[in-house]
Amino acid sequence: MSTIESTDKEIPTVLSAFFEHLDKVGLKYCVVGRSEELPFKISGDIDFVVDLDSLSAIHKCIFDFSRENALDVVQILQHEQTAYFFTLTWTDKDNTHRHIYLDICGDYFRNGRIFLTASNILLMRRQAIDEAGREKGFFIAEASKEFIYYLLKKIDKQVLDEEQGNHLSSIWEKAPDECNKEIERFWPNGNAKVLRQAARDGQWDEVRENLPALKKCLHSTLPSNSIKSWAAEFVRLIRRVLHPTGLHVVFLGPDGSGKTSVIDRGIQELAPAFRKTVYSHLRPCLGIKKRNGKPVVDPHAQSPRSLITSVAKVFYLWVDYFLGWWMTVWPKMVCSTLVVYDRYYHDLLIDPIRYRYGGPMWLARMIGWLIPKPDLWILLDAPPEVLQERKQEVSFEETARQQKEYLKLVRGMKNGIVVDASKSLDEVVANVNAIILDYMAKRTEERYG
Repeated sequence: MSTIESTDKEIPTVLSAFFEHLDKVGLKYCVVGRSEELPFKISGDIDFVVDLDSLSAIHKCIFDFSRENALDVVQILQHEQTAYFFTLTWTDKDNTHRHIYLDICGDYFRNGRIFLTASNILLMRRQAIDEAGREKGFFIAEASKEFIYYLLKKIDKQVLDEEQGNHLSSIWEKAPDECNKEIERFWPNGNAKVLRQAARDGQWDEVRENLPALKKCLHSTLPSNSIKSWAAEFVRLIRRVLHPTGLHVVFLGPDGSGKTSVIDRGIQELAPAFRKTVYSHLRPCLGIKKRNGKPVVDPHAQSPRSLITSVAKVFYLWVDYFLGWWMTVWPKMVCSTLVVYDRYYHDLLIDPIRYRYGGPMWLARMIGWLIPKPDLWILLDAPPEVLQERKQEVSFEETARQQKEYLKLVRGMKNGIVVDASKSLDEVVANVNAIILDYMAKRTEERYG
């Protein structure tokens, strides 16, 4: 298989190359779910089932493919015992980050309980055919296996919209008898009749109304979890807790560096690499939702607090950051969330007047050592002239002082990175996103590569 040309890295091209790679390494697979428009139109992630022997080699397969084609594996989520979600990223010719999502499983588990075995789904797999009768270059499941896989997934997730119902009915038409036998494996006569009639007539309203009951009935027919299954699920959950797939990023910089604009754009473009995104300002607030305050237009207007009050304040901040991090940031990272902070405790070390701190700086610095640290510190840096042109909330001399102090602070931090914020917003966002994705790719390589 030839590698993809750097100027031809469109998502359909990458997916087609991945199908070729699977055939090249002899990995037995089939695509399940919505595959009619593949590889030319992709609306979300692509679901694969592979045989269990191949599942043990899937990480190496994907890393090899990514290296051959200058792609980065930025995310791997093990969301079930035998299921992994891969996010592959690259930069296209327009300097835009592109992503492709591969959801690959062996036996089909949900919440630690097995629904279908990989060998059953892969039985009689077939080449996908287009409307002209030509092979599309990838394998799909036999119609009845595709039908039951998709139906089980939708009922267990309690989601079945009109388009998904139409898709199920279109598969039913290809093999109604075989699809009916699959339904009867999981539901008794009454529920089987409802599902059979919905699939045959293309009317899924009654099924939607009874999704909770259908799910309850489904789970009552599944075999109970074995001790081995419970142990495997426990190990998976422990691994997720110890090696969270989310990311904690803090943005620092003087007024005028463009933190808010860069974060807003960056989160929007990075969101596909995570399950969720969270944007916070300054501190966790012990997980309590903060009120929207007025914008600060004169940060040095108020006088510092007294010594006693200032000392009490930094100890309160330490408690807030320590408990708040474990209560809010860490759980979100375990759940694959991008947690972004605009400013952090360490701003107080640069500009104590802004935070009305009147205590000793050695104490503030000591507390700073005890504050939980993010995965990445990103300083948006620009010459004082540029910063003052954008915002004049403090004097030029104060802006110049802060700019130097921020550089000194971040250059002394582990995982501290300086970004030139004097460039256009598009360039700054592209640079920041590249830094974050590169960090994720290196982290994934260390864990799995």
